[in-house]
Amino acid sequence: MPLLGLFLLAFVVLVLGGLFVRNLAEYRDTGALNAFTQTAVFLVMVGGALAWFGWFGNHGAFFAWPLLVVAVLAVLVVPRLFILERQKRERAEEERQFDDLPQHGGPASKGDFSDW
Repeated sequence: MPLLGLFLLAFVVLVLGGLFVRNLAEYRDTGALNAFTQTAVFLVMVGGALAWFGWFGNHGAFFAWPLLVVAVLAVLVVPRLFILERQKRERAEEERQFDDLPQHGGPASKGDFSDW
């Protein structure tokens, strides 16, 4: 394998590993499988590039490749956008449900600490 190929392979593995670690942390926080969307999109792009130079390019299907990649990306990304929007609305709703703290006003005095 030529040196450039090894560098490209190392780059792909490093980016894939970084995305996976980041998405795994998000999955632990949210518990939603859609946290791995970024990793899946990266794999589709790398796989799509390999397919472009492989089967699609060898069989003259140059127009089908972008359509297939865009369709797969749409299936991965569009639901993720809706889920993120829903989570943002839910967080905003939770923040609105907290009551305001009572306002007693003024600085503290020694009498406030008499029970201590």
